[in-house]
Amino acid sequence: MEPTTLLVAYGDPRQLEECLASLKSPAPVLIVDNGGPDSTPGEVERIASTYGARRLDAGGNIGFASAVNLALGSPAASDRDVLLLNPDARIGWSDVLKIQEKLRAGHYAAASPLLRYPDGRPQTTEWPLPSVRGEWLAVAGLLHRVKPDGTFLAGSVLMLRAEALSEVGDFDERFFLYGEEADWQRRARDQGWNTVLVPEVSAVHQGGGTSHDENERLKRFQSAAYVYIDKWYGRRGLSRYRRAERLVEFRRRFFTRGG
Repeated sequence: MEPTTLLVAYGDPRQLEECLASLKSPAPVLIVDNGGPDSTPGEVERIASTYGARRLDAGGNIGFASAVNLALGSPAASDRDVLLLNPDARIGWSDVLKIQEKLRAGHYAAASPLLRYPDGRPQTTEWPLPSVRGEWLAVAGLLHRVKPDGTFLAGSVLMLRAEALSEVGDFDERFFLYGEEADWQRRARDQGWNTVLVPEVSAVHQGGGTSHDENERLKRFQSAAYVYIDKWYGRRGLSRYRRAERLVEFRRRFFTRGG
């Protein structure tokens, strides 16, 4: 079956409309409405109706992981591959099907296209999993010379396989924003699944679609990293991670050109 598309809407609904206009999905589309200062339920409902999607009211901003889980409980997502699609991303349906074809060509739990900025510059699509070892390698300036402790694909345009969702389970709702896709892919890897990047397909991703405040986004990233490290390495590991993080920040401030 063709995949169900799942979008978590927060903020300016114009991005959501442009995303759906680009997608042109003939398969089910679920929109979890997390609200936001620039959004109204009526506007999101209008957009959903225009593009044949179904709006699910989250009752407020419940976070990304919780919103995804809300949609995964819908019959439209049951026993189907699911495309997680950020409203600030753009991809056409023919490319979505190419991702699904690659996803099902091996024992893959997740697949992603290459991500690019609107001006064509490449974005990092595959990231190292957060780890205590990795942070201390960053302190020593060796992070990019040593193989990471596993990698994960960014969640901006990410297809999850139905069988993997059934086996691995929902997203961990301790993650409010960021980190949840890394955690899910690590759990999938621990159960024998792999992930795959689809280089013949690219998607445009603007980035920062939920907030224009760079400091706020950095705080969210940091908070998600702490949740991840605490979950996988425990309190002692988190303490070591934060010590290394402070040393990395010291180096950036005083030994990196531009601060």
